[in-house]
Amino acid sequence: MSALETQALPTERTFPLAGVFVVFRRQRRGRRLGRELAGAFGLLALLLVLAAGIQSLFFGQVTPYTNDAVRFLLRWLTTECLAAALLLPIAGAVLGAGAVPAGAERDSIQATLLTHLTGFEIATGRLLAALWSPGVALLLSWTFWTAIRFGFPFTTGSGNGFLEIAAAHLIVLSVLFASGAVGFLFALRRSGRSRECGTAVALLLLAFCVSGLVLFNPLVRKMDTPTPLIESLLVINPVTSAASALNKDILRVPWIYSRTDAPEYPFTYPAPLATAGLFALIALTAQGITAVWLRRLYAQEK
Repeated sequence: MSALETQALPTERTFPLAGVFVVFRRQRRGRRLGRELAGAFGLLALLLVLAAGIQSLFFGQVTPYTNDAVRFLLRWLTTECLAAALLLPIAGAVLGAGAVPAGAERDSIQATLLTHLTGFEIATGRLLAALWSPGVALLLSWTFWTAIRFGFPFTTGSGNGFLEIAAAHLIVLSVLFASGAVGFLFALRRSGRSRECGTAVALLLLAFCVSGLVLFNPLVRKMDTPTPLIESLLVINPVTSAASALNKDILRVPWIYSRTDAPEYPFTYPAPLATAGLFALIALTAQGITAVWLRRLYAQEK
């Protein structure tokens, strides 16, 4: 967004946080919708292919010929959500760090801050624009599996399985934006951005959340009552949370069971909304800090 373009920014708000939409629209100006939709479909196809491969890792050899359709579809959905919980946040970390204004945009951001747009609206609009493709891929995934569920009852539970599908995708969505927001925050610099730093911090946070059960396994062994620790590590783990949203006891899967002692102790999987809410809170907190930091870094010098 050039300094000239900022002159056209609205000076009055038509609805709360309208500036987010304004920044989002301008960040996406010039992009080809057809090409980006093709990319989103390609990402979804990649997730589905990875899901087929991950099935052999978590469930053994699974094919439509060795299992009935219900088991096959449910396992395919579960492993696709596991792949999304790992792959999309990684993409979010890279894209979120890259959404930070470059050094050449300093004058433009300063001019934008002189309008009625806030630092939060600028940061959020840029982040949403950067995460558009993986977000659309996740929406397509939810639509794909919901459509299959309408035609074939392979899931059961509250809402006839529709709520479970939505909950698993909501967890991945919240982790995607949390990863992007953390990447954005730690990539922000006075002279522009540091993509490497932002990406690294976001990926380290993601790795800690996913591998916490393994990292803290020695401590779990030493504790007399490790249930609170186990449940805390489960609530921050998007992979186990997405699986449990689909009623899959993933800690009993042999590949995971052999790497942690957690299944030997009593515990309860957290509610899906607890994990989604936690990562949504992380995203909002990171964006709030970014808003303050952005205004301080780009404030007009007097």
